[in-house]
Amino acid sequence: MRYSNYKATDATTNSSLILTAISQPNYSYLIDGAVQYALENLLDKEPKEQAEVAMDYLLVQVGIEILSMIPGRVSISIDPRLAYDYTGIIQKARNLITLFEQHNISRNRILIKIPATYAGIRAAQTLETPPSNVDEQPETQQEPIHTNLTLVFDIVQATACAQAKASVISPFVGRVQSKDRSSFSSTEQLLFEHQGLRLIRDISARYDACGYETQIMAAGFRRPEEVLEVAKHKNRAPHFVTLPPKILHGLRSMRNVGSLTQRKPPPQEDGEGSTERTYLSQPGRKLDVEAEKRFMDDLVKERIALDKVPEALEKFAEDAGILEEKLKVQLMLAKAGSSSPTMPGGWNIKYAEVKL
Repeated sequence: MRYSNYKATDATTNSSLILTAISQPNYSYLIDGAVQYALENLLDKEPKEQAEVAMDYLLVQVGIEILSMIPGRVSISIDPRLAYDYTGIIQKARNLITLFEQHNISRNRILIKIPATYAGIRAAQTLETPPSNVDEQPETQQEPIHTNLTLVFDIVQATACAQAKASVISPFVGRVQSKDRSSFSSTEQLLFEHQGLRLIRDISARYDACGYETQIMAAGFRRPEEVLEVAKHKNRAPHFVTLPPKILHGLRSMRNVGSLTQRKPPPQEDGEGSTERTYLSQPGRKLDVEAEKRFMDDLVKERIALDKVPEALEKFAEDAGILEEKLKVQLMLAKAGSSSPTMPGGWNIKYAEVKL
């Protein structure tokens, strides 16, 4: 958590970032708190169920820590292993929001971060749109839960996310560009030819043409120059950018910024053809098989999301699994009466060594 010097307004998390953070000794109290919460509320339950509750509590505690340092919102990731589970995503999102509200954190400061699979996009639509039959719903489910649909790699996903009325999407600039690494050279390629940056402009044009209100939070930047390039196109720039400390430091250290931006203007995007495809049924209706087929057919044409989404989910799911198994160990140590709930030897233990 090294952003205090950069005046960050919003923040985001994922399972990999959480695992890295809580592996540091100065954040061990977050683990202790999560373990204590799970044991107090689920003492007689199985370790897996306890670990799941501890994981949720840990995410919320990390979110609260971050919110204490920023004026805006924090994006909290659901378990990436739920990426294709519509019902599981909705339940997890509601559980997380309930925990935040129990700690007096308004849901308006939380974005539930969901992978932009078709199940994830449908879940975001359900969460963002209050149910019409409010008398039949618990009070906590009558208000929208705001979402950040992440792992967006093409215009098809971006369009579906906007049709779902997601609050925010997170297109991954660097991963889109790396798909075309065979023709990429950091010293030769002009920034306006950068495919990831072009995607941001295309999405912005599409949203403007259709009147979509979903905001764009560009993520996955690899170089400071990419950030400068995306920011200079004011009419086609994202609403926010997600930047790691390395990129922030690089931007602060740069000189002669004007000479690093492109000189040749890019082609003007107009968002044509944006209203031809509908990927979702109306809120509250059952799954539209034909709409899902249109979505999948168009993903096949674009191809990149079919490759990149599973690739990214694999890494996030692996780290979520490591975190869960380590929480199980901490829970067992605590129940066994260990003098300290913190794992002996710290957290630098391989997954195979703690898998139960």
